Amino acid sequence: MSRLRILILLLFTGCAPVLDAQLRLIDVSRKGLADVKQSLDQRQTLIASLQAAQRSQLDAAFDQDVNDQPSLSPAWVIESRTAYAAAIEQFNQQRIASAAAADADRANLAAIDSALRQLEALSQAQLKLNLLPEH
Repeated sequence: MSRLRILILLLFTGCAPVLDAQLRLIDVSRKGLADVKQSLDQRQTLIASLQAAQRSQLDAAFDQDVNDQPSLSPAWVIESRTAYAAAIEQFNQQRIASAAAADADRANLAAIDSALRQLEALSQAQLKLNLLPEH
C-alpha cells in the first residue's frame, strides 16, 4: 500500500524533488567520505609517529644494554644482535601491515566515491530528462 502512495505522489509532484533530494544526499555523502579520508590520513600520521617512537625506544634499550655490559663477549654480541634484528623485523612487519590496511581503506573510499559520482551523473541526467518539455 505504501508503494502505491509513493507512486501516486510521484505522479502528481514529479520526480524532480526526489532527484534533487537524491543529489543533495550524494553531495553530503561525498563530503562525509572526504572527512573520513582526512581522518584516516591523520591516523596514519599518528601511527607512523608511534612506530618511530617505538623504534627509538628499541634503539635506546639496545644502546643501554651494550653500555651496561662490563665486557662484550662474542656470544653476547651475537645473541643481542639476533634479538635486536628480530625486534626490527617485527616493527617492519607491523609497518607493512599498517600501510596495507591504510591502502585498502583508501581504495574502499575511492570505490565508494566513484559509485557516488556515477549515481550523481545518472541522477543529473534523469533530472534533465524530467525537466525537458513534453511535446
